[in-house]
Amino acid sequence: MYTQIHDGRSYAVRSAALPSIEHLIPQDAFIISNETLPDACFMTSVGNGHVGTVVDSDTILMNGFYNGRGGHSHRARIPSMVSCIIDRFEPRFNVEPRRLYTLNMMNGMYLETIYGDDFILEKKVYAHRQKTHLLVTEIDVIRIHKENQTALKVFLKNNKGKKSYDIRFDRRSNRRKYMRGTTYTSETLTSGRQSIHIYYDPLLSSLVVPPVPSTEKAQRIKWLFYASFAQDRRDARRSYALAIIHSLTDKLLQSHVAAWHALWTRSAIILEGNLPLARAVSGAMYYILSSIQLEYDPSDPFIGLSPSDLAHGDTSEDYLGHVFWDQDTWMYPGVLMMFPDLGKLLLRTRLRTLAAAKENAKLNGNIGAQFPWEIAYTGHEVCPGEVYAKNEIHISGDISFAFRQYMCMTKDVDFYVEEGGRELVTAISRFWDGRVSYDQNKRKFEILSVMPPDEMRQSIHNSVYTNYVASLALRADEDISRSLQINSTGDPNWLKIADDLVILFDEDEQFHPEFEGYRRGYPIKQADVILLGFPLMMDMPEHVRRNDLTFYDAVTDPEGPAMTWTMSAIGWLELAEYDKAHTLLMKNMKHVQQPFQVWSEVIGGQGGVNFITGMGGLLQSMIFGYGGFRIRQDHLEFNPSLPDQVTRLTLTGISYQGGVFTFCIQEDGLDITLTSTQDHFQLFNVITLSTGREDILHCDRPHRIGLEKAKIIRL
Repeated sequence: MYTQIHDGRSYAVRSAALPSIEHLIPQDAFIISNETLPDACFMTSVGNGHVGTVVDSDTILMNGFYNGRGGHSHRARIPSMVSCIIDRFEPRFNVEPRRLYTLNMMNGMYLETIYGDDFILEKKVYAHRQKTHLLVTEIDVIRIHKENQTALKVFLKNNKGKKSYDIRFDRRSNRRKYMRGTTYTSETLTSGRQSIHIYYDPLLSSLVVPPVPSTEKAQRIKWLFYASFAQDRRDARRSYALAIIHSLTDKLLQSHVAAWHALWTRSAIILEGNLPLARAVSGAMYYILSSIQLEYDPSDPFIGLSPSDLAHGDTSEDYLGHVFWDQDTWMYPGVLMMFPDLGKLLLRTRLRTLAAAKENAKLNGNIGAQFPWEIAYTGHEVCPGEVYAKNEIHISGDISFAFRQYMCMTKDVDFYVEEGGRELVTAISRFWDGRVSYDQNKRKFEILSVMPPDEMRQSIHNSVYTNYVASLALRADEDISRSLQINSTGDPNWLKIADDLVILFDEDEQFHPEFEGYRRGYPIKQADVILLGFPLMMDMPEHVRRNDLTFYDAVTDPEGPAMTWTMSAIGWLELAEYDKAHTLLMKNMKHVQQPFQVWSEVIGGQGGVNFITGMGGLLQSMIFGYGGFRIRQDHLEFNPSLPDQVTRLTLTGISYQGGVFTFCIQEDGLDITLTSTQDHFQLFNVITLSTGREDILHCDRPHRIGLEKAKIIRL
């Protein structure tokens, strides 16, 4: 039993042990402790897909809550109601107590532990993984009995910060435990301003820990402070009330930890032998999962993943919380492989804004659906730079490709036919149909005046990446329908356009020029042409793939964004150039800021903070690089290898067409285990490509093959 104090009232609570999954995932890769804190900009964050905050900061940000018109739209800053700093103690100590700062990714929380002569104080901060409207701060003190002990006073600083310039709070509603406000400016002229409702516990300025009675060896006291945030008052009030009820039985923390454990039990990437890389990979999964909601709620829809995590995005440096192609090309593929339901949730963010994409096409003189380069709440274009909004149109092809990947991995016919997947895919095809032009001299279709992924070029013709992703989009309904064994509803003319679309290739030097007029040696900003080989998987000879990688790696801006080098690494792994891949992977690791694995967009700490786009690239390097996975129309291919200094790489929860698999890559071979299936009648074969040997996988029986290319097919 221990004493719990909430809102000035004391309760006797029976202590319950937290669940443990240390037998499944290594503690040292998921729990990071340090005796000093990093610079404030690289402080860790907590989030749950609905709310997020940088620990000890004065700001809370919320999914779908934006202020500002058009290109000024940004995540609205909510003053933190639960951010408190452990400032000082009375009586004062001759020697300052030792402090330890911990990010526990396994349990989804941050801890600050203070060790005094006769006490241990632990502050826990977490965004509740199950009751997602809640942010919680717990201060837990265990005091040991000593003779002549006096009361210990703990002084707190409430870091609520300055007034928010994004929210006008209603003074009439500003009661002791409730606040109501609206944003100052709507995103569009017709969308209306957004509301927020907050129920919260006022933070105390000090806590008093009494002396331990002489009849006891020790006593434990816990103070709880929580706040609930929602755009609907009923949701905020309900979550706050549930927090009170569950805290009385110690279930509040337990249910949060259990929800995080359920995620890690479903899927994780575990590396042994290289702790820095293992921690970076764990951190990448943690921060991306912290930014995603776990369930689809049409009344409170998930907006999408921004280049920085959910705890950032109120400034332009962190991309204002907007959703770009980063979600679909860089973060989504890893999520899809391990959590297909969350992959589907990310696709729903595009379905939610399909009507706005159709309007955007009309505004630009096009047909079909032209997805904006940047979206926020309404789904309309919110890019501050006109040239990007006008010309960086490859995003529509990127979104179509994401739907193609999902259908190959899941065969989810209902989602495609009944829930809007086909409507989106064909609307994008229609956009490309209208956007191409026909050159009579070349006898080819072209796409003119675009900005490719390499944003150094703002208006060029026939970007090889843009044209190829457009050709895949034009074929998408035909290919998906064939894979699902249903009839295509696409226009047959789309296939002709796809076949006759200009795809640039230099016959003399045997490489793909980035755009019409590109000359070998021109510098580029980031990964562009190399994306043809992966993720787009263009069929090309090995020497051409090698040339593309060699030529473009040499001219890529060394100060470019974090995700670029992982795609180059994946390409070199494809060619069995392991040393080159390792060099690029280590270059990517320079973006990781210690100790809490927070990423900067640019090496040296500049650019977007907690750059989960780069983290998505790192996860892809583990899954598609060292795992060698390729999503094919009728099978899942893999070609495993180990990163340098890693003795074992385990990918748990890889999901393919109703089967869930664990891949354990070791120096002497690969163990594949089918861990579960959607029904008892599902059968899966593993086929080794070099020999053609086929073996049926049986549930919970590891199957050993060599470190070579193979594939899984569903029978």
